[in-house]
Amino acid sequence: MKNIFDDTEIAYRYTREQAIEDGVIVDLTNNSLVKEAGLKIPVAVTSGVFNLLQPPKELEIYQDFNGRLWDLLTLAKLEVKRIIKQEDWFGTFKVIFQVSPGKKELKEFFITFNELEGFTIMLPSEY
Repeated sequence: MKNIFDDTEIAYRYTREQAIEDGVIVDLTNNSLVKEAGLKIPVAVTSGVFNLLQPPKELEIYQDFNGRLWDLLTLAKLEVKRIIKQEDWFGTFKVIFQVSPGKKELKEFFITFNELEGFTIMLPSEY
């Protein structure tokens, strides 16, 4: 698949490593849940997604980071399969998160693929 930027001169590149060092994205590649979900290439989330995975204080009795991450990864994997099958680099998916006792919200996520760096999951406002 040809990228529209293949013949373009790059003036500056902000690397994944720089974004991780800056705290803009969080590398989850070595998290055991990533491997358990069957994602075999690097996976990162933006800081906004990482913060959303932390349950609100009033829900910590019922929810934890790993449970929310599992929900995110399960639905991300379905979108990853579609992206790979269609030789695409971008997709969207939604996850329902409980935000307070008795209240749930449907959150939309974007997922981008770079064959050198893997997948990055972000909120639409972070794209």
